[in-house]
Amino acid sequence: MEFSPINSGCRDLLCNAPINDQCPNELKAPSRCNNPCTGSGCGPTDLSKKFKQRCPDAYNYPQNDPTSLFTCPAETNYKVVFCP
Repeated sequence: MEFSPINSGCRDLLCNAPINDQCPNELKAPSRCNNPCTGSGCGPTDLSKKFKQRCPDAYNYPQNDPTSLFTCPAETNYKVVFCP
């Protein structure tokens, strides 16, 4: 997946890892990989760390590290590509 700002002032965010193919068995579901977080919350776990290794830009649980939180100016336009 690619999420790219068209305007300047932000950097591209992307994840080219085949997450569904590398999904841990306990999170596999038909045609997707479930999130390890539950409604009662979550934090850094072995599972979230596996996702983070594959997609370092991803914000994968509440209060994830500050390196995964990105902001762009309000007038920014984006290009989103689901299957690069």
